Amino acid sequence: MAGFLTIALAVPTAFAGAGLAFGIGYFVVNAVHTGLFWYSGGPRAARAVAGIAPYNLASALRAAVVAFAIVPLGRLSAVARLTGLPVRRCRPASS
Repeated sequence: MAGFLTIALAVPTAFAGAGLAFGIGYFVVNAVHTGLFWYSGGPRAARAVAGIAPYNLASALRAAVVAFAIVPLGRLSAVARLTGLPVRRCRPASS
């Protein structure tokens, strides 16, 4: 619940300074859900969760890293590279 509370409080200013709090909250929620499904789902669910847990936790960790990098918006191309989004070079419009 603390992870969800952190995410909820950080959403309004996630791109203006609370990005790290959002990313950490998202990672906590993701880690807790993964652990609980692994623990209480039974053997078949545990095998299934073991298969997706590394990707799930890696994506949550990536969100925390990107959220940390987003604080200064001048680094937007670096953030795009971290997330794997394609980066296009744009030329300034001629006047």
